[in-house]
This record gives sequence, structure tokens and C-alpha cells, in this order.
Amino acid sequence: MGDPTVNGATLRVIARGTTGSDQTFTLPAGPGWRLIGSPPIGYRYSAASGPGAVRSLLVKRTAAGTFGMKVALLGRLGPIDVVPPDVGTEGGVILTIPGGASYCVDFGGPAGGILTSAGKKLFSVKRPAAEGCPP
Repeated sequence: MGDPTVNGATLRVIARGTTGSDQTFTLPAGPGWRLIGSPPIGYRYSAASGPGAVRSLLVKRTAAGTFGMKVALLGRLGPIDVVPPDVGTEGGVILTIPGGASYCVDFGGPAGGILTSAGKKLFSVKRPAAEGCPP
């Protein structure tokens, strides 16, 4: 729902734990966005044409009908204030398309998953077991 090629989008990244952080990135409308598939199954964003730390973003519906999102952030493209929560417990991402929908992924905490935390250097959650949006 919605068209980020026309309206742009925002991506909110949340890390919660001992020292939580939260940052929202603006993904402007325009040539950085591409439609995936015909009929459309999603969108891809690339920083090649846009400003900010979001290097790439992929949001799409899989063949099985589930939702998938992949995000890559790169500090040399723009400031990144969100950091591993040292010791981490949960987090998530929320993609909002103005005039459309919000898509979110929750991990850790109530969503479960396999947590890996290495202080201020790494926070990772694989295979969350439940659906949900970050609080």
C-alpha cells in the first residue's frame, strides 16, 4: 500500500537494552526507488541516488505470501546514531510510506529469537519466533 517512488518513506530503527537507541531515516521519493515485479510484489531503495545512511532497503511479499524486509546502513553515507544496546534485549524496524502503510519487524523480547550480543560492537537476533511491531 502506498508508493514510495512518489511519496518517499521513513525507516525507523530501534535497539532496546541497557543503553537503547532509536533513529529515523528519511528515504526521499524519486530515482532511488524501484518497483519489483509485475504485478508488483515490493520495492527496492538504493542510496546511489539518495542522501543518508540507508545504503539499501528491500521490502517485498514472498512467493509463500509472507512479508520480507532487508536493510543495510552505512555510516560513511550519513550519520548513524542507533547503536548496539550493550546488553541487547530487543529491537525492530518500521518502514512507513506516507499515504500508504507501515511495515514492521520486531525481534528479541516478546518476538523471541536467537540473541547474540557483544557489548557495544554487536547486537543480532536471528529467527524471531513471533510477529509484531516494536513498542
